[in-house]
Amino acid sequence: MIATNDELRPEQRPDRSGAFAQVLAYGRKVARDLALTGVPEDSYAVQEARQPPPHARYGFAGFADDVSAPVRERRSSIGGWRVYQRLLDETIRLDERGNQVGPATSRTVREIWLLRSGALQEVVLHTEADGACSAQSAPLTEGVAHAITDSEQWRQERSSHAGVRLLRRTAVLTPSEADPEFAALEGLLRELRGRMQR
Repeated sequence: MIATNDELRPEQRPDRSGAFAQVLAYGRKVARDLALTGVPEDSYAVQEARQPPPHARYGFAGFADDVSAPVRERRSSIGGWRVYQRLLDETIRLDERGNQVGPATSRTVREIWLLRSGALQEVVLHTEADGACSAQSAPLTEGVAHAITDSEQWRQERSSHAGVRLLRRTAVLTPSEADPEFAALEGLLRELRGRMQR
């Protein structure tokens, strides 16, 4: 388990700006309000739904048929609410005309979650070709909080493996104008708190 900054003694806490500390305190207030009003927690797909691959029939009357069931979606919660998400990287399969075929074969997404404890966490979700998703989390840092406002451009690379055409898209993030008061993150927390009225 990763210790959040709130669980550390004062001498163990990393240096942080006063504005960032205020946003973290506001996050704790929002988490308390959401929990008290019973706003349901968010979840992410641990396993995305997948259809079985099409089966080629061979021989008379379709010998060698296999029965394969679709993969069902399974979800899990990190124990809080999603505040923000950004796609960082994905690989998609293309047909001969260059159109996307099926879901992405792999994907990496950076998210910020507000935990029930009030801590803000950076969560990186990586989804593989079979739809299985792994999550890595760590306490939110000022650098990641500032990156919310970064502008993005996409770098694309085409490749072919065993006759399958792939396109990999990677986000190239460019820091935008500084946000010393973390107004963007505070605005996202305010939006999240608005779910109490729904």
